[in-house]
Amino acid sequence: MVQFFLQAVPESAAIATDKGKLALHFAAGEGHSAITSALLWHYPQSAALPSSKGKVPLHFCARWGYLDIARELLNVYPEGVRALDWEGSLPLHDAAREGQYPMSRYLIERFPLGLQTANLRGEIPLFSAVRSSNVDLVLLMIQAWPFGGKHILQNVRADDNVARWNWDIVELLLRGAVN
Repeated sequence: MVQFFLQAVPESAAIATDKGKLALHFAAGEGHSAITSALLWHYPQSAALPSSKGKVPLHFCARWGYLDIARELLNVYPEGVRALDWEGSLPLHDAAREGQYPMSRYLIERFPLGLQTANLRGEIPLFSAVRSSNVDLVLLMIQAWPFGGKHILQNVRADDNVARWNWDIVELLLRGAVN
């Protein structure tokens, strides 16, 4: 159906919803690789266009771990790895929030400084990883940027409910803080 619309009306790839989402935002977020490729071929500029919340298509595929789509999006729009949404979150924040290890590793390799980027709530991606309870992801981030553990421990708030955190994660944070 998408191919039919793109052949009949190629400019349909540029139609946005009331929330500023293009078909590419949806395709990337739902993991539809073939549709993503077709949309990018017809309207490559869409890889750089944010939704009304400031999220580029990379934010959507990063959240759900669609690595093949992320690679294609970054081939078209390499700066997408640095794109901040309206909350100041990178695609790395979104990937970490859902515990997406392979995606997070890929994004860190492309933009290591993303580990140090705090959103408007003052949260670095490591904080999202801690909340996802993915021990391997926390370890990846601590190894890539040990100071992140210190940053997290210095910025814990009462509503973070540390007592519910995985104790392996707390130990990783402490080791990072000491390093």
